[in-house]
Amino acid sequence: MLGIYKTVAVLLGILSSLLAASTDRCVEEIALTGDAVNITSPGYPNHYGADLTCGWKINASSPDRRVGVHIANLSLESSADCLSFYNGPDNSSRSLFQFCGTNTDTGTGSFLSSGDSMYIQFTSDSSVNAGGFRIVVIDSEKCGGTLTATSEVANLPSPGYPYTYFNDLRCTWIITAENENETVGLTTLNSDIEGTGASCPYDVLRVYTGNTIEDDQYLGESCSKQLPTYQSSKNSLLVHFTTDVSTTKQGFMLQYVARKAGDCNNTYAVKATDKYIMSPGYPDIYDSNLECFIILADVTSTSRNLKLDIVSLDVDGDFPNCGDDSVTLYQVVPPQSKDCGPQYLNSTIHPQYLQSPGYPVELSSHKDCVWTITASNPNMMVRIDVIDSDIYSTDTSYVYCRNDRVWAYDGPSIFNDMISFWCGPSRPTLQSSGSAITIQFHSTGSSGFKLAYFETNEQYHCGGTLNITTADYTTVTSPNYPGPYPNRENCIWIIYAPANTNIEAKVRNTKIESTTPCRYDYLQIFDGMGSSVSDPGRYCGDDNIDYTSSGHIITVRFHSDSSMRHKGFQMLLKAGHFRASETMELSASYFTAYILSPNYPFNYPSNTESSWKITAGRDYTVMIEVKESSIESSFGCLSDFVEAFDGSDSNAPSLGRWCGQSEPLKTSSGSVMFLKFKSDSSGVDRGFKIKYTKEYNPSHDFDTNVGAIVGGSIGGSVLMLLIMSGIAIFIYKKNQRIPTTNVPVYYTVGQVPTVSNFGQGPMTNIMPPTNFTGPPSYATSYQPVATPSSTHLNSETLPPKF
Repeated sequence: MLGIYKTVAVLLGILSSLLAASTDRCVEEIALTGDAVNITSPGYPNHYGADLTCGWKINASSPDRRVGVHIANLSLESSADCLSFYNGPDNSSRSLFQFCGTNTDTGTGSFLSSGDSMYIQFTSDSSVNAGGFRIVVIDSEKCGGTLTATSEVANLPSPGYPYTYFNDLRCTWIITAENENETVGLTTLNSDIEGTGASCPYDVLRVYTGNTIEDDQYLGESCSKQLPTYQSSKNSLLVHFTTDVSTTKQGFMLQYVARKAGDCNNTYAVKATDKYIMSPGYPDIYDSNLECFIILADVTSTSRNLKLDIVSLDVDGDFPNCGDDSVTLYQVVPPQSKDCGPQYLNSTIHPQYLQSPGYPVELSSHKDCVWTITASNPNMMVRIDVIDSDIYSTDTSYVYCRNDRVWAYDGPSIFNDMISFWCGPSRPTLQSSGSAITIQFHSTGSSGFKLAYFETNEQYHCGGTLNITTADYTTVTSPNYPGPYPNRENCIWIIYAPANTNIEAKVRNTKIESTTPCRYDYLQIFDGMGSSVSDPGRYCGDDNIDYTSSGHIITVRFHSDSSMRHKGFQMLLKAGHFRASETMELSASYFTAYILSPNYPFNYPSNTESSWKITAGRDYTVMIEVKESSIESSFGCLSDFVEAFDGSDSNAPSLGRWCGQSEPLKTSSGSVMFLKFKSDSSGVDRGFKIKYTKEYNPSHDFDTNVGAIVGGSIGGSVLMLLIMSGIAIFIYKKNQRIPTTNVPVYYTVGQVPTVSNFGQGPMTNIMPPTNFTGPPSYATSYQPVATPSSTHLNSETLPPKF
């Protein structure tokens, strides 16, 4: 029967394959229209059949159109199962791609024919098959070509639009104006091209004036959602679209139109990527009697300023008169609000104050203000100190200032070089290189700022000399704190405390670019004058740290490189009589925690002694791992050292002492470990970082339970001995009651009554009096004992077996 079922199952499988092959259109000619067409393997999404040879001839809607293919799903079995694409009407045409077996990763998932037809062939062998494929075929625009621009607007879509474009495209369109004295205007109506917008490293649309892709003809590029406009300087314009072999998107829709050469008025939306503007006819001679008005508008959300670089200039006339031909740049600045106050201010050596409109009350409307501050003497410079700032920004790091901001320019206008900008709570100190500085403020309703300005003849450097007292904490911060510190800073502060005191420094609320080690931006604290120690260690990141000096002078240095910017640091300083030595009790857990040497990551002080008692709790041991170690080396580690003890204090057995670069691993035998660090009056070093955790100690369970185990074992043994003794005594006494005559024993067993369903009836054994004799004597051969011939035996009536 099982063999019949198996035979039926095999026949059904063969029949299903045959039905699948016959019910799908395996050989077909398809004429494309505007809709996408799905082509699937026979039986899809079920497995395709064996020994198939399928072919699809696909024709575009017209000779000017192309066949585009997107592979939606592909699963083939053996290497003999192949899906092939040919660039023509049959399989004698040039092969485009072939996918066989499990090797279906060709780096592309979509492609385009070069002509108006494509042939697709699928073959399978007689063995095991797989899930097959689904292909989407569309009627597509050509990849490149020659187009003519007229006064009527025409469209230029990307291949495959409005479906997705294809992988590995190299499309070039040359658009030529209908008349020689016309130029070509190009507008982007829609764009969805792989890329970030700020850069286009993957798929990109580039535009050139003229009909070549020379560097000096380059107008610009776009990707992502950008919608640029372009204007050729000649009567032709080149569009070049390239894609890689990965992600594809919807593409673009462009519009082009011919314009008279004298019609050179344009408005350009400027974003993050460069845009190039050319005079009519460039690089050839421009026409006479031209008047072109070109507007550049910043359309980004970050309210950046526009920067204009003259790449090439050959204009008739003499500079600076420019009596013949000229290019004039106009600043389109929002009108100054009357709430901004006077635009031009004069500085003196005494601080004066400038505040935003309505400060400190939050503004109720948009404000755009510009102030120019000029020194009384051309040899003086203007310095500003921002006293308070609360300027709205969704960028919580205050690095980019994406909403409101304040700019400072090194000169009398906003066209001078920008010194810096700020937002949020940043409070920078800025200084001009000449006799004027310009402040620009843009607000959508934030609280604003207040700053002091004065003139000086001293160059500004961050840092300086600072005297502190024992009364209160004095604060030192990085430039602009809590806003992002500037790049390329090297600030040095020398801190003095009264004689016979030392200095406590607390670094709090800090964020400095973090690397391991601190290579780029970092903070250093020197114990004394900075020149006395080559490198006292570096700090970066955002941890809180404390530092105690050995004397009454320290040097603080902050360094930043040319890249990333962060919040910076805040340091609280106080003079007094502070000790770096400490004694701490710690609790170890499964979570990693660290013990740091005094002043870590800066050099530990001399003549200090610190200890740590680490407790893990019952059933656990303490494990320490030295992650970093830089302790003054000496023979036998007699000078500076760390020592671990296997107990609660230094009287416990030593687990080892180390110094130098040693990084040992130690484990206590019990639940407590004691660490001791000591430095002498000679050299110092960076110190150490030790990780401590707890570990489960299974041997403790054995120690505590061994008494119970032994006691239980002894008690059980005694009980067994008592039971066995009792049994032996019972048997002995019973045997003593049996007579010693050797007479067989006979039993009469009564009839056992029937047992009902509801219980057992009374049982009666009628047994006559019996005379006992002693048991038979032991013999070398077995002597059977007679047994009553009854089918119902009471076990208690059976004689013992020997």
